[in-house]
Amino acid sequence: RAFLPIVVTTLGGIGPPASRDFLSSLFANSMAAERAAGGSGQLTARRRSDFFRSIMVLLVRKQHLATIDLATPLARPAQPPPPKPSSRRKRKANANAAAQP
Repeated sequence: RAFLPIVVTTLGGIGPPASRDFLSSLFANSMAAERAAGGSGQLTARRRSDFFRSIMVLLVRKQHLATIDLATPLARPAQPPPPKPSSRRKRKANANAAAQP
């Protein structure tokens, strides 16, 4: 097995040519079977078209989400609330306050 990159550009291009040929070859057996059964191959061509269309729809959706993420300013994390004094601290603070003149 060899590594085959499939690159989809933001303009909808798919490349390199070897990857386009590979994706098209996924439908070759179905096309041959349909034509052998006396069909025109139109159903397989439609499936192939739907497959490539779904890739493009996915690309557009993800591109849209990325654009929204870039347009949204980063929110600063909320500061944690100050720790509540424990009862021991309260007694100590009260004792110190009472001891002062």
